[in-house]
Amino acid sequence: MFAAMAAATGGAEELTEARGKLRAAEEELERVNTGGDAQLIAEAKLGVAKVELGVAKAEWQAATEDEKAAFKVSFETAQDGVKTAQESVKTAQKAYNVVLDAAAPPHETTGDGDVVEKIAALLREERAEQQRLVKEERAEQQRLVKEEREQELSNRLVRVTLRMWEGGREVVLFAKPSSVYQQAGDAFSQTPGRFTLYVLADAKDFSTRMKLDSESPVQTALVLLVSPPPVVLVYARPPNDSSPARPPAPLPESKDIGGVQGHGSSESSGSRGQQQAEFRMEVMSAAKWRDYLTGESIRQIAGEDGQPGEACHIIPVAKGPFGTLETRRALLKKLGQQPNLYITANGIPLLTDFHTYFDSFELSIDTDNEYKICVWNVPSSAAKVHELKGKPAVLKKTPWIACKPLLKWHHQKCIDKHPAQQVLKGEG
Repeated sequence: MFAAMAAATGGAEELTEARGKLRAAEEELERVNTGGDAQLIAEAKLGVAKVELGVAKAEWQAATEDEKAAFKVSFETAQDGVKTAQESVKTAQKAYNVVLDAAAPPHETTGDGDVVEKIAALLREERAEQQRLVKEERAEQQRLVKEEREQELSNRLVRVTLRMWEGGREVVLFAKPSSVYQQAGDAFSQTPGRFTLYVLADAKDFSTRMKLDSESPVQTALVLLVSPPPVVLVYARPPNDSSPARPPAPLPESKDIGGVQGHGSSESSGSRGQQQAEFRMEVMSAAKWRDYLTGESIRQIAGEDGQPGEACHIIPVAKGPFGTLETRRALLKKLGQQPNLYITANGIPLLTDFHTYFDSFELSIDTDNEYKICVWNVPSSAAKVHELKGKPAVLKKTPWIACKPLLKWHHQKCIDKHPAQQVLKGEG
């Protein structure tokens, strides 16, 4: 933060200095104008134009530093700032061209082309410098975007299924990619540096084995975030430090626990409380702990920044008017999903203020109308809910969660519940 403040202060000082030079150059131009010497006037105009370009350059650099300081808050604002700065540079370059046109005629009659050539050379140098600065700025933006993406992947919680190479029990855990290696060692009492993690791209083909680099959390995240996620095999290396010479026994089966739309918690493992805890973790992680409708931050635990929120089931888990558990599973299968109510495709992260109304079919998302939010029979006292009416969901089409066919089913149930409002699709 202090570095950003220092950079911003430095940019402001340069801008103040450039503007001071501009005032001095304009005073010099005004002085030589009274003498009528065309050459001196042309050179003075050139001086003014050069300083104007310096002012534009200083403004651009100052704006860029400010935008960099706020880059994580709004990347689009930074882009707009660069575009504005580029327009300022173009304007300054046009001023140079005007000076060139004005300076050439007086010297054509004297045969003195030195001043004209000098102006043209300075113009070329300034244009080359500005092109270099723009190129560097674009490269810096691309680097920041890449770093932000890699940071997000490295800090994302992923579900990992671990097993020793030679078979045995499986361990399922949630971990950041950077800690998978350490947690695998802890889970199977392996000495750090004496085991390697592998996955098989094709569970039936030993030659497709891939080593997970313990020093590259980004690679680990990309491997573990595929669907279905692979089983991570823990290979205890022998003293000769060799790689596996034969396939694991038995070959692991990929855990297709989420269907084509994403991961999920198995209905057949653990208590319902454990299933819901895993479901919440996976849905919230996929949404980066943000509310699906507004994009607002949801806190992970009490005391953290953010608002309270839950992972809501689109097709309800609780027994209700939609038949038995088997009926609801069959509905999921009919809608193209795995018959498991705890898949992330059946989850939507919502602030607590919105969860109740979504569950009671008073709040829905119209996927056929740009994912606009529909508010049905909600009391006027729920002002925050009414503010959503007609706005598009911020996290629409986020991978793995809130599958479109399920949201469409939920929206239709809202229409069925409120036939008088069907024409307005809940927006009235």
